[in-house]
Amino acid sequence: MPEYVPRHDRPPYYSSLPSPPPSQNLPSPRYASPDLDPDQPYPWTRQGIAMSLHGEEESGDTAEYGTQNVEYSQEQYDAEAAAEEQAYATEAGPSRKRPRPIEGEPSYQNGHASSSRPSSGSSFQPRQRQQLAQPPRPLRIADMQIIPSFFGLAPRNEFTKRVGDFLMEYCRGQQNIEIEMKLGTVMAVANPSQQPQRVRMPTWSEMILPPDYPTGGFVANMLKHRNKQLNQLLNTAAAAAQTSPVPVRFFRARHTDSFHDSGRGDKVRVTRDRDNEDQVVAVIKKKRLSNLNVYNPNQALDWRVSVSIEEPCKSLLLNMNQADAVSGEMPSGPITMIREKDRACYQHQLCQVDLTVVTTKSPKTGQATGVSYELEIEILDVPTLIAEGEKEIQGLPNRFDEMLQSCLDTVRMLVRNVE
Repeated sequence: MPEYVPRHDRPPYYSSLPSPPPSQNLPSPRYASPDLDPDQPYPWTRQGIAMSLHGEEESGDTAEYGTQNVEYSQEQYDAEAAAEEQAYATEAGPSRKRPRPIEGEPSYQNGHASSSRPSSGSSFQPRQRQQLAQPPRPLRIADMQIIPSFFGLAPRNEFTKRVGDFLMEYCRGQQNIEIEMKLGTVMAVANPSQQPQRVRMPTWSEMILPPDYPTGGFVANMLKHRNKQLNQLLNTAAAAAQTSPVPVRFFRARHTDSFHDSGRGDKVRVTRDRDNEDQVVAVIKKKRLSNLNVYNPNQALDWRVSVSIEEPCKSLLLNMNQADAVSGEMPSGPITMIREKDRACYQHQLCQVDLTVVTTKSPKTGQATGVSYELEIEILDVPTLIAEGEKEIQGLPNRFDEMLQSCLDTVRMLVRNVE
């Protein structure tokens, strides 16, 4: 009969396997003791079978480990049980002797609570697993604060960043900057054999066109019914905002703009009050720096971001008696175009929305040559926006993206409410 080694002292099955090379960086295996009570005999031993059969006779229940076809005499039970007990005592040695448990207190062997050895009249009962406490119910996603990302940070919006970089490129170090966004249509390159068409791009969402992408120009015009839709939308929003911390200021403006060629590539715009043609509101020399076209495949209109320099030649309210005082400020070049504007202005916190009906007239005959419906959004405080952009470049705390995002979202809300 081979020498008996207690199960808890047996080496693990992998003790004879060669060690893996250190370069593999594999985790070292660990031997875990079985989840059994060491003081109870194993059910597959003869002593365990005897206890089960004896308990079945007393209780009338079916033993957990069925052995109905095995028959042993009482003398065989006692002899085999005594032999196993003697073998265990001999092999364990004095250093492995189990301590006698104190009456009324459980003993612990190998991390398990043990009980005193049962008498010959008791049946083996497998230890019941401890009932674990139910884990707390996790919060629902709807009740949790949503983390911006896996890293806990929200990346900078790429669209806003691109528009911001465009503005900072052309506005840094400049004075009298005008930033405006106009609704309209980005046209495809003209084909003499076809009617003018809107550009088509392979995208499902709004898209910034590269400045060097060939287009057929930008038409800052819309249909009359769309102008009416936007007028109703803006009126409703202005009325609802009267009780907000930042109400909308509404006013009307009726002006006539005459454009003159300065001879240096700049256009000089003279603005007069339509109700009093002799009253000059402003004389502005305007120079366009750059444009950024935004294509909207899912909407009826596109839009454009424009950066210009508007240098005032004279910002005084003039009348007939003051004409001589400003004669040197008035342009001397011929009139190239006349535009009569009937404008509804909605001024908000960061921007002003101008909904305008424009009647174009011939400078020679004074006859109307066309009517257009335009909408533009002008940023009110450009110096503050550029100052925040400088902080962004320097890595300082700023509100550049927040301010710019508000203006861009105003454009998006207008575009998405046009049919």
